Amino acid sequence: MSKTLCFTGKRPKDLYGYNDTYEYSRLLRDVEAKLYEFYTKFNVRTFISGGAQGFDQVAFWAVERMKRDYGLNDVINIVHIPFNGQESRWKQTGLFSQTEFKMMLNAADDIKIVTSNLDTSDFGKVARALNVRNESMVNDSDYVFGLFNCMKEDFHTAKGGTANCLRYATQHDKDTYIMAIDSHVLYHVAHDGSIEQSGI
Repeated sequence: MSKTLCFTGKRPKDLYGYNDTYEYSRLLRDVEAKLYEFYTKFNVRTFISGGAQGFDQVAFWAVERMKRDYGLNDVINIVHIPFNGQESRWKQTGLFSQTEFKMMLNAADDIKIVTSNLDTSDFGKVARALNVRNESMVNDSDYVFGLFNCMKEDFHTAKGGTANCLRYATQHDKDTYIMAIDSHVLYHVAHDGSIEQSGI
């Protein structure tokens, strides 16, 4: 039976900003190589990203690149959007822009809108909708692939959506992997919550 993997990770302000295309290209290449390992070793055929700026979009395009580079026609690339208008305050063009968001949605094999009719002027409701989106992705997945500063922060206690999503994944017994932001080394979360370098 085929498996599903979802992504969680940091926004541009915690990565390489909005202009460093070289670092994002390197990240995309390294993520693609790891995803192909999940494809070949764990039979992962469906990938879910959250559509947000930063790692979500890099991960989506890494899946698309893997499909192209390896000629894979059995991979499904899904986007879980937290609510309509997620991109409304983003810049129109450039890296992580509204234009790129539309390109991603056009390329996606499927799109799921997690929360409908959301009042986006209510920050509390928006924050909750982002968490609900993360939980939706994890619930639909067998594996979780996070990008996190795991050599400097403990996701068990850290603040922010990525740490919260990783906690949710481990609490729900999802097989969880974390790529270190600085080194791109992949770690596996053990049953006791500790991390160890992955063999893939």
